[in-house]
Amino acid sequence: TPMAAVSIFVGEVNRTWRFVGSDGRKHEASLYHHTISGARAAMVDYEELEGSIGTSSVLHNRHVIPFSFTPIAADGRVERGEFVIQRSGYASFRYSCVFEGQTIPESTSNASIGGGGSSDDAPTFDVTLLAPVTVNAASPETTSVTWYAMHVVRRSDQAQTTVHRRFRDFCELDDQVRAALQGHHLYGSLPRCPRKEIKFLTKHTDPSFIEDRRAGLEAYMRRLIGVPHVVRIPFTLPFVGIANQMREVSVVFTTKTLGVTVTRSTVQDYPAVVEHVSG
Repeated sequence: TPMAAVSIFVGEVNRTWRFVGSDGRKHEASLYHHTISGARAAMVDYEELEGSIGTSSVLHNRHVIPFSFTPIAADGRVERGEFVIQRSGYASFRYSCVFEGQTIPESTSNASIGGGGSSDDAPTFDVTLLAPVTVNAASPETTSVTWYAMHVVRRSDQAQTTVHRRFRDFCELDDQVRAALQGHHLYGSLPRCPRKEIKFLTKHTDPSFIEDRRAGLEAYMRRLIGVPHVVRIPFTLPFVGIANQMREVSVVFTTKTLGVTVTRSTVQDYPAVVEHVSG
């Protein structure tokens, strides 16, 4: 399903394309564009593309951002591509990526509803939010922080890990996913992240509030990763903590200090060293 034009009023938009060079290497190209401010940036293979930062507002008809690769054993031949930000009518934008003269399908265009997963080989996960951990404030000037422990199992090989995320991290994930699916038919299938509550109206340290939020976040994550293509959005796999052969493991320390003393190093490559560990 081709991506629809995106209104200038939506704000953040992220687009991702995947393709293979003549030498068989896989590449990923990503474009960020803010439709209101016009700010833009691009990445190729997870590195910022030099010269891509700039502005493409509704006042501009078309912007082209070029990039290139030198294939392995290519005898000097260079493969070229480009991002295109195209104004569509007076109040919308369209985005495309061209590589070696061929328009690359946007990665979300290969996703389809049905079967509980995407049509490609995207991994699937089981997600459970365990008992949250609340770290008390270290000083009167700071507030306590609640970490939600998320246990993740990749179904294909049973690889698993547990990572800790704050509520605002889930909100950021929601923003990133929505920005990536703007203009796609799957956008309407996205679940709503639990709403933010005003602190002076709701006590965020109350156990019942924390449990309600935990249950809401668990339901949200289970629905979200079941939407086709969501796990292919670059922000998703780092968030769940399992990406290919890499796994994140996090630990929350509930004490105010770790009993570790750090001092400045005299070695150039190491700015600091652990001087003492107590008890």
